[in-house]
Amino acid sequence: MDELVGMKLDDFLDATANRSPTPGGGAVAAAAGALSCAMARMVVAYSVNKKTSTEARDKIEPIAQQLQRADQLCRSLMDQDAAAYTKMTTAAKATKDNEDKRGEYQQAVLEAVGVPLQLAALSSTVLATLDTFKEYTNRYLVSDLGVAGVLALATCQAAAFSVRINIPELTNTEQRERIKADLQAVLSRAKLSADSVNAYAQEQIDD
Repeated sequence: MDELVGMKLDDFLDATANRSPTPGGGAVAAAAGALSCAMARMVVAYSVNKKTSTEARDKIEPIAQQLQRADQLCRSLMDQDAAAYTKMTTAAKATKDNEDKRGEYQQAVLEAVGVPLQLAALSSTVLATLDTFKEYTNRYLVSDLGVAGVLALATCQAAAFSVRINIPELTNTEQRERIKADLQAVLSRAKLSADSVNAYAQEQIDD
């Protein structure tokens, strides 16, 4: 399959709908994360103008850079997730024929868990960034800020499904529990930031 991030939107949607394992939930979650970042970047871009104070600019410019990096990473994770899933399923088949391959399978599972876990953590960080930025938002872009926040939280929660589905495949109990704890901490932080961003957007819209 061609690189997912380079596909036309129509082609990506059709590829997702097809009876094929990739792109799957992890890649779709990463695409949602990229959309969230792109939306947030637009909000930031429209929130800086000639009247913006130097102090505000000094705070907003690093945020714009953070969101750009997060955007690029989400796009990269689309393909990384598909590759990790393919590697895991290939390793699983190899293990059926050769028990000595079990170590390779466990490593492949770790990668298949690690990619969406990274995406979940990244989305949580994006939400924290939006929470920091929210009060600088151009009043005409408040609804777009809300959209970015909703998509970022959805990305985090969607990525969590891709983590959880593969955790049982790990034979190391301590490893499984650590990943579960890390994921829960990420989800909790994401929810707090998302609630704050959503409350601000709602307040500004209803004001």
